[in-house]
Amino acid sequence: MSKCNHNAHEKHRPIEDKPTMFLVSEVSKLFHDRLRALSDQMGIPDGYRHILFSLKYGDGKTQCEISQITHLKAPTISVALQKMEADGLITRVSDEDDLRQSRIFITEKGRETMHKFHANLVMTEEMVLSGLSDEEEQTLREILIKMRENFIDNE
Repeated sequence: MSKCNHNAHEKHRPIEDKPTMFLVSEVSKLFHDRLRALSDQMGIPDGYRHILFSLKYGDGKTQCEISQITHLKAPTISVALQKMEADGLITRVSDEDDLRQSRIFITEKGRETMHKFHANLVMTEEMVLSGLSDEEEQTLREILIKMRENFIDNE
């Protein structure tokens, strides 16, 4: 039995009648599928990259803060952090003000892993945005930020 190649005719599907959010969802899925494939090639489990990127812009976050940033559930974060610590990508340090909490820090190995993946992310983003002017890219970004805020404001 042959597998269906879902991508074979994807370029030829009429998109004019698709709802806007369907298109946003489709682009997001295609983007994340590409990132997932890159992660797999690099041996980085899918959940790790979200956590690594949340720490890229500031170490020392709590598990709860990482959950809020990544929109991943606390149990998912907990399991991933245990595995990441075992893999030497992060360390946990008890919070000085609240010993019940740990602060998560990215290790040098974690930074190297994240930097390698980030280079692939940049190439993928450039491919996806090719053909857009700087102004169009900025407009797209502003629209997506507004849409994200609408979701967050209505949770």
